[in-house]
Amino acid sequence: MIAKILVVEDERIIANDIQQTLIALGYAVPVTVATGKQAIASVTEARPDLVLMDISLSGAMDGIAAAQEIRTQFGVPIVYLTSYSDEATLSRAMKTVPHGYLLKPFSDRELRITIEVALSKHQMEARLAERERWFATTLESLGEAVVATDRTEHITFLNGVAERLTGWTRADAVGKRIEEVMRMVGPDGAPIKTPVRLALETSFIARLPAGTSLVPRKGANIAIDDSAAPIVDDRGHMLGAVVVFRDITERRELERRVAQSERLATIGTMAASTAHEINNPLAYVVANVAVTLEGIRAAIEVLRAEPDSVSSRAMMKLLTEGEDALREASDGADRVKTIIRDLKKFSRVDESERTLLDLPEVLETAAKMTDGLVRNHARFRRDYGTTPYVEANAGQLTQVFTNLFVNAAEAIGAGDAEHHEIRVVSYVDGAGRAAVDIHDTGPGIPRDVLARVFDPFFTTKGRGGGTGLGLSICQRIITAFGGEITVESRPGKGTTFRVALPPAAKRAPTPALRAAEDAIARGRRGKILVIDDDAAVGRALARLLRNEHDVEVFLDAHAALARIAADGALDAIFCDLMMPNMTGMDFYDALAIASPELARRVVFMSGGTFSTRAQEFIERTPNPTIAKPFASDSVRQVARDYVK
Repeated sequence: MIAKILVVEDERIIANDIQQTLIALGYAVPVTVATGKQAIASVTEARPDLVLMDISLSGAMDGIAAAQEIRTQFGVPIVYLTSYSDEATLSRAMKTVPHGYLLKPFSDRELRITIEVALSKHQMEARLAERERWFATTLESLGEAVVATDRTEHITFLNGVAERLTGWTRADAVGKRIEEVMRMVGPDGAPIKTPVRLALETSFIARLPAGTSLVPRKGANIAIDDSAAPIVDDRGHMLGAVVVFRDITERRELERRVAQSERLATIGTMAASTAHEINNPLAYVVANVAVTLEGIRAAIEVLRAEPDSVSSRAMMKLLTEGEDALREASDGADRVKTIIRDLKKFSRVDESERTLLDLPEVLETAAKMTDGLVRNHARFRRDYGTTPYVEANAGQLTQVFTNLFVNAAEAIGAGDAEHHEIRVVSYVDGAGRAAVDIHDTGPGIPRDVLARVFDPFFTTKGRGGGTGLGLSICQRIITAFGGEITVESRPGKGTTFRVALPPAAKRAPTPALRAAEDAIARGRRGKILVIDDDAAVGRALARLLRNEHDVEVFLDAHAALARIAADGALDAIFCDLMMPNMTGMDFYDALAIASPELARRVVFMSGGTFSTRAQEFIERTPNPTIAKPFASDSVRQVARDYVK
């Protein structure tokens, strides 16, 4: 294809000479023009492939101004023709990014070489621009967010998905450091850095830890996962990095639901043994209460029949037996309460709550919950060593060990419990972590299966035997806590699962410190209000607190508000969360308007059955919540915390 060239030269003789030379060299030169305005008009009509532009043109618009307009509007390459070589003219001309520069007079050979180089350069730029448009369109069409940086971690590009997720436009984000645009937090809410620096320093792909959330400019945090990869040229020089991330909010919610269903499935497996554990203490609770009532009734009958000749020895015997029976009934109630507490802890869905945990206590909870199932398969052998406290979610960690205990029992099989054991050992590993080994004497895991045990949906159980998600969820939970779970197995020699967790950054309070805090808390008698629509609960709470405080009980929150309006001098208010006439939530909202200071002294009580509104209310309200049935010491301590 013959290249079409426009000549812009105000010297007619020179213009005609250049035109004839170009035609002789094989180029098409349909017209020559003498002014900048004529040049712009000719480019509009003729659409040349190249413009030879004299810098010094007659008229208001010189060649440099005309070239700038042509390049901006049409993108046609420019080669300057000039008799001047001064620095000022050259500097001004170079700002228009010309494709060549010919100093008059020039030879035909110089003219041809300059034109061919300019045309070739323009074709390369066009191909590069096309590839860039293709690349940009590809990045825009991706479902993932893409952010690119230079080697100093300043943003050079982000696609539409990244704009939507971060809340930053490309115009605002380009040039800023990536930490300003991609602000991220871990599962505990603490800020974490992007993986860009690690990718730049190591020249390898770097990934975010599990449980990472993006903090956008506006709106709620977004659950994401991502990776950063270095951008390296063909000589190995680092140019920058690219971050690819995606919104996994729905996936994380699905995982949460699957994890919850796995918990419920495990609870179903343990239902029979749990019922047994609950029914035993309930049996003697009921029996002892009955005996106590009979003894009291008998004592009353004796007093009524012979009011003046009551045998003090007989009466003492009856009352003593009643006291013993009530003590045993109390012990049984404590056992039931412990079992229910462990079940509630296990099934709790609030995965964001992390507390300091002692691994042996968690292991013992899981062991008790699975004991009814395990005892038909093997003997539990516990060897708990001293381990550092870990920071984790109690329900999730209990789920992990419960799952591992159940898996070990099922691997062994039922019917020969005397000759098999599940050994649980806790210790400090070589890295200073709290570690647990769970070893079973089962048949072991074949090598081809061992490599896939943590894969989602992988199971060797038959239809109806499981979803294949149990160990995958265990791995996700432990990894989110900064730990790791591994497995070793030899066919015929059993299997060992190892869980290792990093020690908690903060220390747990020692018993001596807690005792000192309790001593400080005991001071003057406080004034406490109890609001509960169940009169028995109100009376029980009053009995627990009346030795140290003055307690008033109300069955209705409306009446309590009236009492507070008359005299709001109170140290604490214990309020049931769910009540028929006015809920504890509505009571709190009304009190927060009338007396914000007193609203901060409300302690909520809950039996554990939450509506969606109640759950959201508890999560956003900083006030403490105590669960029913509550331990007497815990209730008294809460009251002391407010009466100082």
